[in-house]
Amino acid sequence: MTISDIHLTKRGRFAVYSQGEFVCTLSPEVFAESGLQIGMEIEPSRLSSLQYDSELQAAKQKALRLLGGQDYTRRQLYEKLLRFGGDESIAEAAVSRMEELGYLDDRDYALRAARDMVALRHFGARRIRQELIRRGIAQEYVEEALEQLESDPRERIAQLILRKYPDLYEGERQRARAFNGLMRLGYGFEDIRYVAGHLEEFIEQEE
Repeated sequence: MTISDIHLTKRGRFAVYSQGEFVCTLSPEVFAESGLQIGMEIEPSRLSSLQYDSELQAAKQKALRLLGGQDYTRRQLYEKLLRFGGDESIAEAAVSRMEELGYLDDRDYALRAARDMVALRHFGARRIRQELIRRGIAQEYVEEALEQLESDPRERIAQLILRKYPDLYEGERQRARAFNGLMRLGYGFEDIRYVAGHLEEFIEQEE
């Protein structure tokens, strides 16, 4: 294959042509390292390799920008890169590189996310487990994060009853509303029933 033309695109990349037909675009860094020149003979496999390197570099730069804005799990970042038009192998390689650099850590993410879900959203273990699994966290890391939660779920239930469901004892409708709300947050029925029957004890402990 003979390189017949090379020109800079509006997006700052280098478009490569052979026999007058477009072949690929390369990033400035990959192009500079390649040594490509008009009139040069090059194997198609070599050009494909350069294009792969260029696309991988772009994917890694995109991953860094995404991670600079918020935290992602491995699966979330992988799927995000695919939505931007990336190839599966390139997205996988970019994500793996982020892990190697320490910018992506599902174990650490699971622990921090679990703590935030307790502190900010008042979730119970079941809801936390569902959320972390939905985000692509491995079961092993999910269970590890749940084991490290420091607060007692029954104490959290008591606090929620006092703050959100003070009318719990005023009738069956109010009781059902409180139980349903607490179960949606991920607390177990038996724990809710126990706290509802011993709320005074939890109030005394707080005092």
